[in-house]
Amino acid sequence: MNMSDIEVGEVFTLSDENNEEQEVEVLGAMDVE
Repeated sequence: MNMSDIEVGEVFTLSDENNEEQEVEVLGAMDVE
C-alpha cells in the first residue's frame, strides 16, 4: 500500500495480523515503517 495515495479523512481497509479486515479512517499523518 502506498500511504502517499491516502488523503486525510479517507476511509480505507486494512488487514490485521489475524487477516481480519478493518475499516480505518485517516485522522492525520501516519508514520509507516
